Amino acid sequence: PYRAKTLPTSRAEEVAADNDKFRLELGSGAQVDVEGRQRLYRRAVRAADEQLQAIASTIERHGSGRESLIVVTADHGESFGDHGAVGHGRSLYGPAHHVPLLLIGKGFTPGLTLDASVSNGQLAATLYDWAGIEASDRSLLRDVGPGAAPRTVAVWFPRGSMVQSGTWRLIWTEFPYLLDRPESWAHREQYELFDLSRDPGERTNLFAARPPELGPLLDALESHWLIPRASQERAIKQRP
Repeated sequence: PYRAKTLPTSRAEEVAADNDKFRLELGSGAQVDVEGRQRLYRRAVRAADEQLQAIASTIERHGSGRESLIVVTADHGESFGDHGAVGHGRSLYGPAHHVPLLLIGKGFTPGLTLDASVSNGQLAATLYDWAGIEASDRSLLRDVGPGAAPRTVAVWFPRGSMVQSGTWRLIWTEFPYLLDRPESWAHREQYELFDLSRDPGERTNLFAARPPELGPLLDALESHWLIPRASQERAIKQRP
């Protein structure tokens, strides 16, 4: 009932027709109803906000606020025509993996926003640290605490990986996916390097210029703890 009240419903054939629109060859995009999909997305965000408010109010009403930590995050982002991609699972550009991360509880300053890039891969360690629990797996304690220096963050996907340090982002597509060129995959170059401070939309690939920031990112691609070893080994073999 809540979903029917807040979000629009669609017949199965309408959903199928809508999905067919998004199975376009990358770059065409003109037929995609991006604004319509964005309206639906904003309504979904509103519904999530209302549910979060209900959860927080219930916790406070029962007097458990000082003992509770609320964490809101997501498993992926969403593309609305960015680089010709719509939906998710189709690219490693920012919109695909930029997700909300909201923490409400004792020790977290209300309204504080972090400018540095962080990763959900650090979330387990954050929860252990907040609860004062000693983790048996030391890898869970990476990069956590007030004195921790900003580190390289990573996103792994079966078709490739993204590593970012500061404002520099490197995207690597594993070679077979460049050969197959599936329409659902947005990337057409094996390596893409962006300086987000000047190019937040990831439009200008600086990889060919070989700036000094590239070397450490290639090293991270081959060693980051969130990227499976098999992918790291392929990255080492393919390193230019």
